[in-house]
Formats: sequence, structure tokens, C-alpha cells
Amino acid sequence: MINFNPETYKSYTVTRKRYIPDEVITLNHDVIYHVSDELIVSGWKAIRLRQDISGGFSAYYPKLGIKTSKFFDGNGELLYWYNDISELYFSGNDINFTDLLIDVVIFPDNSIKIMDIDEFAEAIEKKLITKEQEIKALNSFHNLLNYIYNNEYDLLKQPIIELESYLNPQSC
Repeated sequence: MINFNPETYKSYTVTRKRYIPDEVITLNHDVIYHVSDELIVSGWKAIRLRQDISGGFSAYYPKLGIKTSKFFDGNGELLYWYNDISELYFSGNDINFTDLLIDVVIFPDNSIKIMDIDEFAEAIEKKLITKEQEIKALNSFHNLLNYIYNNEYDLLKQPIIELESYLNPQSC
């Protein structure tokens, strides 16, 4: 059982770096519920007003290089599970998340869509990412696919499910 305590993590901020497009954004509206070397759990609203996505919850796995997120539509219904291949490091209370471009979407019917391999190739070609990041991204992608294909993906979803129970105990 994860000990969620948003009050403890109010001073934490998450900064997201993307290579394509080139941007760095501080995710000011994220609520951090748990932080450890193994796991960060947050809730968030869409950065920009969108018709399709209202927000969601995320579980960052720094050592795995995976961020698993549950995306909701405007009615609070599950759209899909979105997985970013990433790297993450801490600097005091700053959580620095770097998107390594490869994404895997899992839809409610369990179909899978692998996305942005073309952006990953472009980042390699333009030397936007280092050789170490390339290797890390491919290893993390491989590990994520193993979770999915070995029917262990629920392990990555579990912190989000626990957070939903924490936020709405009557729904359980």
C-alpha cells in the first residue's frame, strides 16, 4: 500500500522536457501524491484546453524509464492508458522528466498503438539525444513491452488504481 500525502509534496515541481517539439514546461498544476526513488504518483489536468482529454493520473518509474498515465475524457471516463519512455532525475524538490519520444497507448479494448518511433529516429539523426539516451529508451521500451506481453501491465497501473481508491474511497 502506497502512503499518499499531497501536503508533504506541495513544494515539489515537475518539469517536462521534450525534444520534438523542443520545449521545457513546468507542470504547475500537477498534484504530487507520492515521491520515492522507485515511484512518483501525480494527478493532473490537461496543459492546454482540449476537447478530447481533461486530465489524468500518472505513475513515474524512474529506474524503469517508464511513465504510465491514465487519460480521462471530459466526462471523467477512461480514454486510454498512455506510456511514455522517459528519463527522470531529481534536483532537490524538482522532478525533471525528459520524454524520450517513444510512446505506447493501450486502449480499453486492450489494443495497442506504438507511437512516435519516427520522432525517435529523427532525434537520433539530428543528434538531439545522446547515445546513452538511445540505449536507455530502447531498453525501457523493451521492458514496457515485456510487461504488456507477459500480462504484467497491471503492476504498472496499480499505483494509479490505489490513488483513485485514496481519492474516492466510496467507489471501492
